[in-house]
Amino acid sequence: MIRFTPYAEARIQRRKLSRELVLRVLEEPQQVVEEDERKVAQSEYADPRTGRQHLLRVVYEERADDKLMITAYETSKIRKYWRA
Repeated sequence: MIRFTPYAEARIQRRKLSRELVLRVLEEPQQVVEEDERKVAQSEYADPRTGRQHLLRVVYEERADDKLMITAYETSKIRKYWRA
Protein backbone atom coordinates (compact mmCIF):
# COMPACT_ATOMS: atom_id res chain seq x y z
CA MET A 1 0.00 0.00 0.00
CA ILE A 2 1.20 3.49 -0.82
CA ARG A 3 0.26 6.43 1.39
CA PHE A 4 0.92 10.11 0.68
CA THR A 5 1.70 12.64 3.39
CA PRO A 6 -0.22 15.91 3.10
CA TYR A 7 3.12 17.56 2.33
CA ALA A 8 3.69 15.13 -0.56
CA GLU A 9 0.22 15.81 -1.96
CA ALA A 10 0.88 19.55 -1.83
CA ARG A 11 4.30 19.22 -3.50
CA ILE A 12 2.89 17.11 -6.35
CA GLN A 13 0.22 19.72 -7.04
CA ARG A 14 2.54 22.71 -6.68
CA ARG A 15 5.17 21.18 -8.95
CA LYS A 16 2.51 20.12 -11.46
CA LEU A 17 3.68 16.51 -11.45
CA SER A 18 1.55 13.73 -12.82
CA ARG A 19 0.24 11.64 -9.91
CA GLU A 20 0.20 8.60 -12.20
CA LEU A 21 3.87 9.10 -13.09
CA VAL A 22 4.81 9.53 -9.43
CA LEU A 23 3.01 6.28 -8.54
CA ARG A 24 4.66 4.44 -11.43
CA VAL A 25 8.13 5.55 -10.32
CA LEU A 26 7.38 4.52 -6.75
CA GLU A 27 6.02 1.12 -7.80
CA GLU A 28 8.54 0.36 -10.60
CA PRO A 29 11.61 2.59 -10.24
CA GLN A 30 14.62 2.31 -12.52
CA GLN A 31 16.75 2.77 -9.41
CA VAL A 32 16.36 3.00 -5.63
CA VAL A 33 19.02 4.75 -3.55
CA GLU A 34 19.24 5.35 0.18
CA GLU A 35 19.73 8.88 1.42
CA ASP A 36 19.92 9.42 5.15
CA GLU A 37 17.28 7.09 6.60
CA ARG A 38 14.93 7.34 3.64
CA LYS A 39 14.79 5.75 0.23
CA VAL A 40 14.54 7.52 -3.09
CA ALA A 41 12.90 5.82 -6.06
CA GLN A 42 14.00 7.46 -9.27
CA SER A 43 13.45 7.08 -13.00
CA GLU A 44 14.37 9.04 -16.09
CA TYR A 45 11.59 10.29 -18.32
CA ALA A 46 10.99 12.78 -21.12
CA ASP A 47 9.18 15.83 -19.79
CA PRO A 48 5.99 16.10 -21.90
CA ARG A 49 6.06 19.89 -21.64
CA THR A 50 9.61 20.37 -22.97
CA GLY A 51 10.64 17.00 -24.42
CA ARG A 52 13.87 17.11 -22.37
CA GLN A 53 15.11 14.25 -20.21
CA HIS A 54 14.49 14.62 -16.48
CA LEU A 55 14.85 12.50 -13.41
CA LEU A 56 11.77 12.08 -11.23
CA ARG A 57 12.76 11.41 -7.63
CA VAL A 58 10.26 10.13 -5.07
CA VAL A 59 11.39 10.22 -1.45
CA TYR A 60 9.67 7.69 0.81
CA GLU A 61 9.91 5.67 4.00
CA GLU A 62 9.32 1.96 3.94
CA ARG A 63 7.07 0.78 6.74
CA ALA A 64 6.02 -2.75 7.69
CA ASP A 65 2.97 -2.86 5.42
CA ASP A 66 3.30 0.20 3.24
CA LYS A 67 5.36 2.97 1.71
CA LEU A 68 4.89 6.49 3.04
CA MET A 69 5.68 9.04 0.36
CA ILE A 70 7.39 12.13 1.74
CA THR A 71 7.89 14.23 -1.39
CA ALA A 72 8.54 14.08 -5.13
CA TYR A 73 10.40 16.35 -7.49
CA GLU A 74 11.94 16.41 -10.93
CA THR A 75 15.42 17.53 -11.83
CA SER A 76 17.47 17.89 -14.98
CA LYS A 77 20.65 17.03 -13.00
CA ILE A 78 20.53 13.32 -13.80
CA ARG A 79 24.28 12.75 -13.40
CA LYS A 80 24.25 14.28 -9.92
CA TYR A 81 21.73 11.79 -8.53
CA TRP A 82 22.11 8.64 -10.65
CA ARG A 83 24.20 5.90 -9.04
CA ALA A 84 26.25 3.63 -11.28
